[in-house]
Amino acid sequence: MGSVYYSSNRALEGRAECLAYEVAPFGIQIKLVQPGGFKTDFGGRSLAFSPPPAEVPEYQAMLEATQRMRASVGASLPEPKPMVTDAIYAAATEADQKKVRYPVFTETDMYGQLYALRKAKGADAQFAAVMAQLHPAS
Repeated sequence: MGSVYYSSNRALEGRAECLAYEVAPFGIQIKLVQPGGFKTDFGGRSLAFSPPPAEVPEYQAMLEATQRMRASVGASLPEPKPMVTDAIYAAATEADQKKVRYPVFTETDMYGQLYALRKAKGADAQFAAVMAQLHPAS
């Protein structure tokens, strides 16, 4: 379910950071704009499963919890503009050569809270918070 999405996210972060160190001596800057949750069709018609969840009953409870979480969070998500465009502009024009990441979300949305938790207490704390939402009885 989320493993492909989150692992590709982390891979892109790692790649951007490594590339930034690698090309800095040549005067090249790498910037990574990281939009959080915004109103899009990401979890709607664009979401496809292979195989369909009905064929993998072990995933059914997690799928339902994920869909409930997306539905409850999705209604309160902001529109991506101007926050994302502002972050892209900042990444393109800022002189800070050491800054690679430009996260874009509000501190009150779930994505902002999870990002802050990961930054303050590490990836394990963030993982535990997500697992508590997906598997409240665990």
